[in-house]
Amino acid sequence: MSTEFRVTDLGHPHILDKKFFESAQKQQSRIEKIKKFSRLCF
Repeated sequence: MSTEFRVTDLGHPHILDKKFFESAQKQQSRIEKIKKFSRLCF
């Protein structure tokens, strides 16, 4: 499956891409946490 986001006229991701979208959001928040954590450490 394509990881490309197909967007409707209203700007909402298609249902098929919803899982990709949600996992991308989780990945993003995980990256943010890691950045904050590493900023504390270094």
